[in-house]
Amino acid sequence: GWGWQQILLQANSGEWWATTRHGLLRFPPVKAAELATASPVHYSEEDAFHIFEDSQGGIWASAAPLAGPGLARWDPGTQALSWFCADSTTAAQPCVFSGLVSSLAEDASHQIWMGLWNGGLLRYAAGRFTRWGEADRIPPGSIRSMLMDHRGRLWIATSGGGLALLADPNAPHPHFDLYRSEERRVGK
Repeated sequence: GWGWQQILLQANSGEWWATTRHGLLRFPPVKAAELATASPVHYSEEDAFHIFEDSQGGIWASAAPLAGPGLARWDPGTQALSWFCADSTTAAQPCVFSGLVSSLAEDASHQIWMGLWNGGLLRYAAGRFTRWGEADRIPPGSIRSMLMDHRGRLWIATSGGGLALLADPNAPHPHFDLYRSEERRVGK
């Protein structure tokens, strides 16, 4: 595949997940050296891009097929993959999502944060998505990386060289502090 950062992960269950140009793969819990000979379960034909495991054992995967961006979550309880559609519904088959998810993080309240390739940030909570963009103080550019630190703060880094800090991810209307490369906060 052409994704970055999280393209291979070993889940808490011991299973391995991989993003590939030809879809999302799930391997049995084997040693890493045995992956080359293991037989994976193959999910969809989508061009998988980025994967993430949430605290519930769910595996989130973004995809970038020609038809448009996709976002799916594998549920460990049902052993099924569900796709999120642009209208916030879910489907059993791939559907177009509102943007290519390029990074994911989870806060202490189990909300899932998603950085978008074309800029902007999504929060998935209580079954719905909320979006923030440059007007909300999200730095311009692709969201390349996110980190939830030990104090529960969300750090957001973009391709445009911007860095933002969200001190309270649970706030209904979050406030993002912006930083420049010299690590000084820019305005309030």
